[in-house]
Amino acid sequence: MRIDSDNGVWDDVLQRMGELPGMHPPGADLNGITSDVVLIADATTLRETGQRVRVILMKDEIGFAFRVAPEAVGIVVLDLALSSMGIEDWRGDDA
Repeated sequence: MRIDSDNGVWDDVLQRMGELPGMHPPGADLNGITSDVVLIADATTLRETGQRVRVILMKDEIGFAFRVAPEAVGIVVLDLALSSMGIEDWRGDDA
C-alpha cells in the first residue's frame, strides 16, 4: 500500500523490493483477497534514509508493526508465511 506521492523514490523502493508473490498492481480487484501482512510505503519510507517499508501483521499478533529495508521485504514475508521465523525475530525493529 502506497500512501505517499514521491514517484521517483517509490519506483526505487519497488525495484529494491523486487517481485513479491501476491503483490497486486494499482487498481486490481482485491475483493475477497486476504493477506497475512500489509506492506506500507509511507512518508517515512519515501523520505528517510534507508527507505524502510512498514510491515503490519494481519494474523497472530494483529496490528504489530515493524520496518525493514526494501531488499528484506520478500524474505520477511516468506519467513512469516512459512513460520520459519517468528514475530519475536522482528520485535527489535521500530514501527
